[in-house]
Amino acid sequence: MRNIKFRAWLKNEKVMGEVTRFTFSKSQYPFVNVRFKRNGKTIDDGFYFEQEDGYDNVILMQFTGYHDKNGEEIYEGDIIRDNNSNNVYYLGFVRGCITLFIYNNTEWREWVPVCKIEEQVYRENFEVVGNIYE
Repeated sequence: MRNIKFRAWLKNEKVMGEVTRFTFSKSQYPFVNVRFKRNGKTIDDGFYFEQEDGYDNVILMQFTGYHDKNGEEIYEGDIIRDNNSNNVYYLGFVRGCITLFIYNNTEWREWVPVCKIEEQVYRENFEVVGNIYE
């Protein structure tokens, strides 16, 4: 069973944080608590997300359940390199399936759903080299 967890990109602060809690309500926008570092200090703060008025400061990224060859967790939005081919990929979701998008020097193109790739391939060949926000 896959461990369900998220991280959050805080657009205004331009920092990645760990999601520590979600709060859902029928009368308010969803609320997320995020732990991140600022000036060497750990900060716990809360943010609304999915706001219709566009004041959303949080972009959530879900853990894929996979780890790269160094044991680093792979999240939606990560950019990974295939060390066998030197191809660079971006992970996103298409029709509910985690999908690799390959970069062809001009744009990202849908390549293959991850659910059709063996997890072993990730551990042996893929390495997280960044994400689309940082």
